[in-house]
Amino acid sequence: MSKHILITGGAGFIGSHLADELLTRGDRVRALDNLSPQVHGFNCSRPSYLHPDVELIVGDVRNPEAVRKALKGIDAVYHFAAVVGVGQSMYEIVNYRQALSNPYTGVLAIFASRILNNNPPLIFEDGYQLRDFVSVSDVVQACRLALEVPGVTGSVFNIASGQQHTVREAAAKMAKVLGKEQIQPKITGNYRVGDVRHCFADISLAQSILGYKPRVKLEDGLIELAGWLEGQVAHDRVAEAREELAARGLTV
Repeated sequence: MSKHILITGGAGFIGSHLADELLTRGDRVRALDNLSPQVHGFNCSRPSYLHPDVELIVGDVRNPEAVRKALKGIDAVYHFAAVVGVGQSMYEIVNYRQALSNPYTGVLAIFASRILNNNPPLIFEDGYQLRDFVSVSDVVQACRLALEVPGVTGSVFNIASGQQHTVREAAAKMAKVLGKEQIQPKITGNYRVGDVRHCFADISLAQSILGYKPRVKLEDGLIELAGWLEGQVAHDRVAEAREELAARGLTV
């Protein structure tokens, strides 16, 4: 049975992909998003990638009136609205809708913007820290299953690829798929305050209860990203991000 579903942050990268999946499922989708300039640019217009069948309400989840309006007639809510900030994300999501020029996108997009400008990716610490790079399509799969599988209300599931890669390895793979293997990463030796040494998830509960099965390997996700990068303009703004991190006392 189709549902009327609200996605807060629905114009963002996870929310917009989830909207596509839910529409395919036959659901009606409403998105509540404030179209933050840091993510969407200063024109604050509807993103071209957001499916035309998505009802977009431009508003802030901190505004009770906007939330009440968005909740009218809604059967289920996915809450993805969040403030974009420095060092906010520990897991990395491989996704081709991330703006290459935004210095706060995932590390793979940042690496890509450096490599496409013939600059070496800059890596914190020694580069051997482990991360789990999960495809946004797998995240969407898990979100859909959480809506469909009965009896999971109140449960908490880790969603990831189930595979770990060093940051050095990820940079090398990114350079390879872009045809620029000669560009080697620069290990800065700096540390970002709040980062953990290794960050990956146990997904066994999601697998056993939701039936979640990660389908996209890192290599395949990078090939898809490389295909999208063709013809894109990549502005390298890593220096800008590093200056802000230092100004806020977030690197040592």
